Amino acid sequence: MYCPRCGNEETDSPVFCRGCGLKFDSHRDAHPQACSSVPLGAAALSDYADIVERAIRPYLPNNSIFPAGQIPPHKEMNARMSCGVPPKEAAMALIDCTVLGSAKNCLMFSSEALYCHSDWSGKSPGTVRIPYHEFPSRVFDDGGFGEVQVGPGEYVNISGCGISKDKMVSILCAIRADIVNGRAAQMIGSGELPGMGCRIAPVPVIAPAPLNYVGIVNQAFHPYLPNSSIYIAGQIPPKKERNARQSCGLRPDEKVVMLVDCTILGSARDCLVFTPETLYCHNAGGSKSPGSIRIPYHEFPSCDFRDVGSWEIQAGSNQYLSVSSCGLSTDKVIAVLCTIRNAVAGSIAASP
Repeated sequence: MYCPRCGNEETDSPVFCRGCGLKFDSHRDAHPQACSSVPLGAAALSDYADIVERAIRPYLPNNSIFPAGQIPPHKEMNARMSCGVPPKEAAMALIDCTVLGSAKNCLMFSSEALYCHSDWSGKSPGTVRIPYHEFPSRVFDDGGFGEVQVGPGEYVNISGCGISKDKMVSILCAIRADIVNGRAAQMIGSGELPGMGCRIAPVPVIAPAPLNYVGIVNQAFHPYLPNSSIYIAGQIPPKKERNARQSCGLRPDEKVVMLVDCTILGSARDCLVFTPETLYCHNAGGSKSPGSIRIPYHEFPSCDFRDVGSWEIQAGSNQYLSVSSCGLSTDKVIAVLCTIRNAVAGSIAASP
């Protein structure tokens, strides 16, 4: 058979094309038993090729990011050798983290796992391998000094990469969120697995037990403090809190954990308000979704947090957060939201 995307000939009916990473519907349809024994959160729940492509798409074109079918052969060869990627695993995307373009230090997204290789100067030199079904239990965060943390004691050095740490974290969080969404879809008994190229529709995820959302929110904001637009509980000017409460429609008994003022003149009428249970946002009239938005934290695992341009972040279908006049960049606000989502989803995935 031949791959319909790149034309590569496949002689042993693989699940993924070895040339470009495309997942074959024909193989799955002809061999339905192939999905029956895949563990929860693995390829049967999600088309990883589609998930990876969708995660990197907002940051293309970029001279450090190479989607499937566009990876220079010498880069792929170097990346495979340094990361130890088996020949049977297709390369679905490559992020070159070297200054001279060798791709020996890199992130390679294969058909089964994420491989990261850092040189001797990194906090964890060598190779880190993260199967996609482990993503829900991983925390991706800024590791300092040009590094991204991908797990406890595990880091990847991206100092030579043409993409910022915030954007790299956003890519990893986007992949993680789609995998969590697929896991949740199976857990609620949808009975249907997504086909090739189909995005898994976001589904509400209900937390099985109360979580310490206040601690999660404080931890997410910690790397970006102090900041003239961010106010912690106990330090919020009364006028700003009053305006934010009124515009967002908070109940009188709801406490404000964190306030992000998104106005030029400092009224905080347009803002992000983090309470112990919910994120509130109020957008000005020029936003894609003007007015107030309310997102309980237990729904975060089913949210998309993506930069859609014009200083707006997509949180879900027809839900946007406008941060145009905020003292934090769009990438950093996304990183905060992804950190909260990671912590919430990780707690849910770890529950029996």
